Amino acid sequence: MKKPNFYQTLQFLILSGFTAYITWLLISKRILFFLNPKMIPFQYFALGVFLILMLHQAFQLFKPGNRGIGPWYILFILPLLLGFSINPSGLNESAAGQRGIRISSEPGKAVYAQSYEELLSQTEPEDTIELIPEFFYSGVEHIYAYTDDYLGKRISLEGFVHRLSNSGDNEFFIVRMLIVCCAAGGVLTGLLLEGEEGGRFEEGGWVRVEGQLDKTLFNDPWKKREYYIPSIRAGRIISIDRPATPYIYP
Repeated sequence: MKKPNFYQTLQFLILSGFTAYITWLLISKRILFFLNPKMIPFQYFALGVFLILMLHQAFQLFKPGNRGIGPWYILFILPLLLGFSINPSGLNESAAGQRGIRISSEPGKAVYAQSYEELLSQTEPEDTIELIPEFFYSGVEHIYAYTDDYLGKRISLEGFVHRLSNSGDNEFFIVRMLIVCCAAGGVLTGLLLEGEEGGRFEEGGWVRVEGQLDKTLFNDPWKKREYYIPSIRAGRIISIDRPATPYIYP
C-alpha cells in the first residue's frame, strides 16, 4: 500500500488545524473575544477558504516530493498549539486599562448616537437612564455631547473600575472595552464617578452604579488642560460578577 508523503501530510494537518480552530471559535462563540460581531461573516469566508485548501491538500497526500521542513513551518504550528492550549477569555481588565480611556464627543456632536436617541424616545423624563450594553457606547457619547441636558437625571450602568494617575481617592471611571473592529484596537469608554464609597473598589473590579448625572472639571493628563465632562454622583455602588461578554460595540 502506498504511504502518504510526510511533507504533504504535514501541510494537510496544519490546514486541518486552522480549519478546526476557526470552527471551534465560531461554534463556541469565543470568536467574540477577538472580533466585533459585524466581522463574523469574514470569518465564515476565511473558514470556507481553509476548507477548500484542506480538501485540495488531501488530494496531494500520496504525491511524491521532498522539499524538506523549513523553519517557516513553526510560524503556523506554534499559533495552533497556543490556540488549542489556551482557553480564550478576552482581554483582562488590567491589560485593558493600559489602553487609556476615550473622552468622548465634543459638546453638541455625538457619534453613533442615533440608536440611543431612539431608546430615549421610549422613556419618560423622570425615568432612570439604563445604559445596557447594547446602548452603552451611544449613550455615553450622547451624554458627553449634551451634558447640560442630562444634569440631575438618574442613571444606572455596569462596568469595571478604571483610575487615572491623577484620580482622587473617591473617584474612578466606570468603563467598558469598546471593540470597533477587533480586540487589538479596543479602547475604554465610560463615565467619571464620584462618591464617598469610590475608594473601596479595586482597579479592574466590576460594579453596578446608580446615581445622578452631574458635570465635573476634569484635569486631562494627556491633553494637559482642564475642561468639564459629565460625571455621576454615586448613590449606590455594588460589586458584580464579570459578564460573559465584557465588550461593547458601536
